[in-house]
Amino acid sequence: MDKCQFSEFSYGYCLTEDLVVGQGMPLVAAPVFPSLIEEGQPGFGYDVRFDRPGTPLFLQFKLVHQMVRSNANEARRGDFQVPFYRMHLRSREISDQHQSLIDLEEADNDVFYVAPGFHTTIALNTNYTQRQVWNRSFKIRPTLIGPFSDDELHHVSFQQPNGNWRRYSEESTKEGRAAQTEEIVQELERRIDKRGERSLREQISDLDASLQRIVNARNIRRKERERIDVDTIGHVDALRRVSYVSRQFFDCQLFFVTRR
Repeated sequence: MDKCQFSEFSYGYCLTEDLVVGQGMPLVAAPVFPSLIEEGQPGFGYDVRFDRPGTPLFLQFKLVHQMVRSNANEARRGDFQVPFYRMHLRSREISDQHQSLIDLEEADNDVFYVAPGFHTTIALNTNYTQRQVWNRSFKIRPTLIGPFSDDELHHVSFQQPNGNWRRYSEESTKEGRAAQTEEIVQELERRIDKRGERSLREQISDLDASLQRIVNARNIRRKERERIDVDTIGHVDALRRVSYVSRQFFDCQLFFVTRR
């Protein structure tokens, strides 16, 4: 088993740059950070077009392990040939995170786990310079993985970032095909159309209220260390609060997506 040679922070930074630049896509995505909101720069210093129609996008960055031995469970079952990748998920006994992401997605939001389809520093550097980090990453919605039990160990395995995947738990499996970049773009465009002519700025209050409802509902089921009391940040403006809750409660980077 070979672990990633780079950190989650480095991977997230490179992938974020890809989305900001857009790689020629009809959409542009800009990350939102509380510190930059205070400075009047809601989009990482880039032109977010915050007064235009758009939609939020929540990404949780994950790292992978490359499995290289033929005695790995997936290889012995004949599901994958080595080398392939594993993306590990936290059980409900450890964290409420996965179910919280499902609830976030089911509240009419676009939510994805994103993990690299590579694991070496050389590959990260190459994909970064070629603006291919997003395209060569594995992307999957939490609802496709589905809920799981409290005490089982879980991971998702894949061979190619845009190919087939399979979820493994101690007593069950589930499989599917990862979304292509073009498919995700089409889904986001449909979401923007569905939200109508309301600008991103006009959508913030609704998003803020929705996130607070999910936080309050999940707090009941979470261990104390994972909870957030949103009342303690009630004095913060809605945009900053949405960004903070996205990161601290859902462990996601929030982006706002608009058409070019």
